Amino acid sequence: MSLSTWSGLGWLPALTGIFLACGVVVAYIIAVLHGDVTPYMPFISETGTDPPQSGIFSICLFCSGSLGLITMMIRYMFINELNKGRHKKIQITNQISLFCGFTAIGGMMVVAVYPMSTVSLAHDIGAYTLFILGLIYASLQTLVTYYLYPDYNGLTICRFRLTIVLLCLICLVTKFKSGNYNHPRRLKQLGEKGFRGLVVSSTAEWTLALIFITFFFTYIREFQNILLQIKICSSGYHLDEVAIKQTNERQPLINEQV
Repeated sequence: MSLSTWSGLGWLPALTGIFLACGVVVAYIIAVLHGDVTPYMPFISETGTDPPQSGIFSICLFCSGSLGLITMMIRYMFINELNKGRHKKIQITNQISLFCGFTAIGGMMVVAVYPMSTVSLAHDIGAYTLFILGLIYASLQTLVTYYLYPDYNGLTICRFRLTIVLLCLICLVTKFKSGNYNHPRRLKQLGEKGFRGLVVSSTAEWTLALIFITFFFTYIREFQNILLQIKICSSGYHLDEVAIKQTNERQPLINEQV
């Protein structure tokens, strides 16, 4: 039997946010320098449409998504360990939030696989799934944080996460209110019809992404207090053996008493 132990896991949520931030920022810089977009606050997916930034954008999204899945799972198990089945509302809220979080990460993967310029329908579905279910995940985890007060966390982190959720909601509503714009959006210029509406919408999208990254950063301090142990053991001596205890044919199925 081998027992592996990890402590100080704050780097997990930190890297989740850092990879996502690097992906969108680096893609924006390269896209502007190449002339693929105008610098007037393009939508995030517009910056990651064309190579070479599209590859960097996709890789960072995959890395962030993979780390996000691990972070959400550890958070889920940590809450279960604190709760130990005592409060049904915490258990149910935690389970629903995990489902929403995993689905949101799935939407992020779809966005990474299908850039805006390829299959727009798949890209839009992935983006909506990411934003909407990501917001639901953050909301439910904020609710869990309030449930754990005052036994396991303070009121400050509750209010801070609630503020993040409210800001995300405002940004999400603002994003969907884009103006009428006939020109290619990523090449928008000052003074063109619908320019102001698109800039407001894209700014809300960028703000939403950065605020959501901040939500993951709120996990860092909690994850520093987590001790993760994984026990690895073999169920048999030979790897080809079936790990099921089989009945010895020489042993009677019913013990006979004389």
